[in-house]
Amino acid sequence: MLRKVILILFLMLFFSCNNKELEKDFNSFKYTEKLTGESTVDVKIWEINCEKLECRLSYFIGDDKKELFSKKIVLKDTGEMKKMVKKIFKGMKNKKNPESHSDFYPENILVLDNKEVFSTYRMNRGFYKLLDKLLNEKHYDFEDRIGEEFYKKLENERRTKIKTRITGLLENIKEAEYKNFRYEENINLNEIWDLECKNLDCEIKYRRSIYEEPLFYKKITLKSKKDKERIIKKILKGIMNNNLEKEDSSLEVQNYLYLNDESEDIFTVINSEFHEVLTELLRENYKNINKRLIEEEQKKKGED
Repeated sequence: MLRKVILILFLMLFFSCNNKELEKDFNSFKYTEKLTGESTVDVKIWEINCEKLECRLSYFIGDDKKELFSKKIVLKDTGEMKKMVKKIFKGMKNKKNPESHSDFYPENILVLDNKEVFSTYRMNRGFYKLLDKLLNEKHYDFEDRIGEEFYKKLENERRTKIKTRITGLLENIKEAEYKNFRYEENINLNEIWDLECKNLDCEIKYRRSIYEEPLFYKKITLKSKKDKERIIKKILKGIMNNNLEKEDSSLEVQNYLYLNDESEDIFTVINSEFHEVLTELLRENYKNINKRLIEEEQKKKGED
């Protein structure tokens, strides 16, 4: 009982001291609302920073604080700034605010004149109401939209980089004389096709796991260097022709390209040109291989 009384008195004194801080005149304040997900990469940060009447509202993602949005806000007077701070502080003290979110863990800090006044590990609903007014839209809609724009921009930059690299490889393919090359397509980690050539001697392998021995294996000798160049060109153009898009968004695709034992970028594309190369070299539709393997497995189970 005595411990509870002491704790209540301590909290009353603590909040009283913080409330007194708010009653004082201050020229600047900074508030940070940080949400961290399961991964340290999965971080969302809202920050409002005011010097006198000039404020800056910013939105960041990631632990390295990649800025996605920044907006300048000019307040009418110091009264408006105090009102804003009181609203934020009231939200921080509100015990009805959740300590966690289904996807994120909250953390927030209020600083007045470069001195930390209060910090909590609760979601500040009062701040989000204020944020919606400053954005003139619901913050979660804003986050979805600006996040989508950011990742779209990143993907476009990635595509441009890869296309530039592939174009360079295609232009220099004769001069480079790739004695060795290897291309591997890995779909959902359980359908793996591997074509590897050393000079004119090639091997085709099919596995259902990177940790298992191949279920199918075939050796092939190419006719000439021109034949090999044609195959490499076809595979590279397949990456370009698909515009680096997967045919089915539900598939997890990872393709690896090695030229003279040097690794290129990982491509997340289903390369139909590569499938045509497989069919040509196998002299049958490459899909028939997996069908035949399944039939053989079912036949063995039936015999057992």
